[in-house]
Order: sequence, then C-alpha cells, then structure tokens
Amino acid sequence: MRNCCWKYIILILLPAFNLIAQDYSWWNEIHQWNGQNHWSSYMKVSPAFMGPNAFPIPFAEK
Repeated sequence: MRNCCWKYIILILLPAFNLIAQDYSWWNEIHQWNGQNHWSSYMKVSPAFMGPNAFPIPFAEK
C-alpha cells in the first residue's frame, strides 16, 4: 500500500484552522455596533460614498 501519512497530517491540522478564523470584533469597535441593529443600517448609500460610477449618466446621442 502507498504511504498515506499526509492524510493523517491534514486531519490533525484541520481543526487548527478553525482557531485562526477571522473575528469581526474590529468592525464592531469601529462602528460602535450596539449588537441589535442590522449591519445594513450602518452603510452609507449616498452616491458621494460609492465612487465614480455611482451616477449612471447615459451617453449623449443624437
């Protein structure tokens, strides 16, 4: 049989990846989230904050 020790190494290291998962506490601190409001209420949907393509201006045609 072939050597399958790499499968055991992956099985051992797989739970370790769960420990380094991203935590979103940084977002909560920056935006002073109260823990109850939906995240969409913190978004700025004004065209001034959306970049150069916020206002779709049609091409001038005849």
